Amino acid sequence: MPGVTEQEIAQAKQMNLYQYMQLCEPDNFKPEGPGQFRHKGHSSLTFAEDGSWTYFKTKATGRTALNYLIAVEGVSIGYRAVSVLLSNL
Repeated sequence: MPGVTEQEIAQAKQMNLYQYMQLCEPDNFKPEGPGQFRHKGHSSLTFAEDGSWTYFKTKATGRTALNYLIAVEGVSIGYRAVSVLLSNL
């Protein structure tokens, strides 16, 4: 992947969606139940404290914030997605 090393990708994959939401979008999710949350802007996106998430609109699932940025937010895999995560680690 141009502009991104394998080490940077591996480091970016360490952040799960729950961690990402707490750091980057703390006002953009609400509790849905014990350890479960719903995204305010994407109402069909639910995620848990363990980082697992499901986007019911497209039936996409994942565990990492990187997967979320690609599948839900439409950020192309590459420098931008990885740099967003690395800047928040």
